[in-house]
Amino acid sequence: MKRALKAVVCALLLAAVPVSVSGCFDRRELNTLAIVMGVAIDKGEKDGTVKVTIQMSNPAGGEDKSGKSASGSSASDAKPYINLSGEGRNINYIVRELQHQMSRRIYVAHSQVLVISEELAREGVRDRLDFFARAPEARMTVYVFVAKGNAGHTL
Repeated sequence: MKRALKAVVCALLLAAVPVSVSGCFDRRELNTLAIVMGVAIDKGEKDGTVKVTIQMSNPAGGEDKSGKSASGSSASDAKPYINLSGEGRNINYIVRELQHQMSRRIYVAHSQVLVISEELAREGVRDRLDFFARAPEARMTVYVFVAKGNAGHTL
């Protein structure tokens, strides 16, 4: 009888361990993320560089039914998005540099659009799209557009 009780206690403990160690160790809270809605890629001012503009949602800029933004100011004062730009030799470097300017983590999983300038597209887009194909959280469901003129302004 003592042996059976010991076996039951051991079985319960073994069943309880996986339940107690599972959890949300890698969770991402919404208030720690800068959710990217769109990305624009232009030719940089220096030779061999590109300019990346990311457009992120701005929850404080959204307006309610009364026409006031979430921050209490009038809707015309705050936009529902924030644009941030950087320039460099490759997109991965630019995104890391932009991350240093942000208090929130840049999160591209919900990106909906990628806009590439016509001038840059004529040179080829394979290397430009490589970042989005390799980024672990990026989805391959974004709409890709080529913009006449500046892609950042189009975004």
